[in-house]
Amino acid sequence: MTHFEKNEQMAEVHEKLQQIQHLWVQLEQVKRNTAEYEAIAKKIRILSAEYQALTEARIKPDKSK
Repeated sequence: MTHFEKNEQMAEVHEKLQQIQHLWVQLEQVKRNTAEYEAIAKKIRILSAEYQALTEARIKPDKSK
């Protein structure tokens, strides 16, 4: 992986984390047991799984070396 690719990947990880944080702020402002709350919670779960996959991919050693 090139330096540029690593920087691009880090930017993607950072952006995903910012999206999750923003959704948590939104979630705090919505009443529980509403469709809107459930929709935001679902987005958080999806983005969190994507974030986890990105961070795990960064941790695994590059097997092509």
